[in-house]
Amino acid sequence: MIETALQEGVGFVGGTRGGFIFTEFSLACDAMFAALKILEMMAKAKEPLSNIVNSITFPNIASLDIACSWEEKGKVMNALMQKTEGMKRDLIHGIKIFDTAGKDKPAREEALFNITAEAPTKNAADALVRKWSKKIEKWRDA
Repeated sequence: MIETALQEGVGFVGGTRGGFIFTEFSLACDAMFAALKILEMMAKAKEPLSNIVNSITFPNIASLDIACSWEEKGKVMNALMQKTEGMKRDLIHGIKIFDTAGKDKPAREEALFNITAEAPTKNAADALVRKWSKKIEKWRDA
């Protein structure tokens, strides 16, 4: 983001994780300045905050913890890696799988798996949690 902000004529850079750089102020993300600039832009556009809030669609999230001993956790993670090969996934903090309707991720510092699914509807999120919990329980108990 900073590299982009250094280019001539760039006044604003927005990051994929919510960070904003306003080059007139700083080459670093500053939440307070960003909040004030957003309020300024809303005032200039004569857009009330209520309209913006009402336009936001919030995700439907379901979550479940599945107990899994440390001994079994390695076995399950190995099965999870094998069974999800070819799927879009993120391996930075445990294993995050981007399923067609949401995303799931197991915990990495506890003797359990935390499944969190996000989907367009509550029913779809619940279905994803059930789907992955059954798989993890099967691999754990194998």
